[in-house]
Amino acid sequence: MGILPKGLQLLARVMFIAIWLSATLYGCANQTREANELIKEYNAYINEYNNLDKHASALMRSVNTSAGSKEDFEENVEVLEEVEAKIDQQLVELVEASKLLEKAQYLNIDKTLKTYIEMEQKANKASRELTGTAKELASGLKDIYEAMNTRPGPDQTELEEKTEIINELNAELGTQKQKVEELKDKAKNYYREHDIG
Repeated sequence: MGILPKGLQLLARVMFIAIWLSATLYGCANQTREANELIKEYNAYINEYNNLDKHASALMRSVNTSAGSKEDFEENVEVLEEVEAKIDQQLVELVEASKLLEKAQYLNIDKTLKTYIEMEQKANKASRELTGTAKELASGLKDIYEAMNTRPGPDQTELEEKTEIINELNAELGTQKQKVEELKDKAKNYYREHDIG
């Protein structure tokens, strides 16, 4: 009693496997949709980061590098404080974007999508490093203009040391920008090649 004939047992097993596969595939499809939604949200944060970057770059270009008066120094300090604020906002956008990718990585999704997310995460990490260097550069420049605005101002040795630090940060920024662009392009090309989304 309660024991099925062999034919029915086989049929029951086949039905169980079919139901299990169906549930698994349905769950995977739902999680793929969720991952794609998270990627859309991620892109919105990156767009905001890019907008802030345009503003910060425009502000940096407006710094008066031939400043010679107290008013010029003060104006440069104010501009660089705005740059610092924009960079702080950029870092917030990148951190929030990264959290979305982390969440997507733990979903039950196919290897191709997971690889793309990992590539975007690498680009995001490199962008955070780049943004950190940009903040150091803006702070260093602000420090120079603040020092030049004090009496009697920085001595020549101090000014040379600060300028050397700025030059090193500038070179590092250039290297980091190149790395970020390479990682972004790699992720973008992978996305296109594998027709993700």
